[in-house]
Amino acid sequence: PKLIHSKEVKENFEKNYFEELKSGLKFGFNSIISKFFLQNAAANFLLGGFMSILPAYADFKGGASAYGGFLGAFSGGMLLGSLLTSYFEKFKLGYLLSFSMLFGGTMWVISVSIPNTFYSMLIFSLAAIPIGITNVILFSVIQRIVPENLLGRVLSVLISLGGILMPIGSLIGGIVTPFIGVERAMIGFGIGFMLIAVYYLLVKDLRDLPPAKKLETIK
Repeated sequence: PKLIHSKEVKENFEKNYFEELKSGLKFGFNSIISKFFLQNAAANFLLGGFMSILPAYADFKGGASAYGGFLGAFSGGMLLGSLLTSYFEKFKLGYLLSFSMLFGGTMWVISVSIPNTFYSMLIFSLAAIPIGITNVILFSVIQRIVPENLLGRVLSVLISLGGILMPIGSLIGGIVTPFIGVERAMIGFGIGFMLIAVYYLLVKDLRDLPPAKKLETIK
């Protein structure tokens, strides 16, 4: 009886999970949230590719010790960006996110082109700051505009899509890099973030969004 009960609990959990995921998808793709889904998926794809080639890139830049340096610089930049988020919430959301991604992508490309490992790490930390800002602001925005009864479902979709795209990015990054070289691959990821910036400017619904604090719940 105990085993049957455990099986029923598991089946009910899976059923409820997929039903909630379905309702989250339906709400998300019928509202402006879908635009954030696409951006989040693209960013996770790029980060997955970056993480897969980071060991090779660090070796290219300065050996095994450089791996910890670049990883620390990236993590530190994201943390700093998260802490600075409150200072940027007063700006129009679409332009803030676009400028953040453009700045981050530019710093990313510049970092790759700098021969000196220390300065390359320093600039790379600047590239990660906008990612930290964007992560915090996007989750804050979703909490503001998604009805409370659907919030968990929409966040599940957002996290699930990111979780799917990140390993795909890792796989493609690992496949493509041996053919084009680790330096070009890293530059490609930086350009990818710049393209996300262009996406924010081209999509009118995102470009015209007011500051995060002025957003209201979707009815």
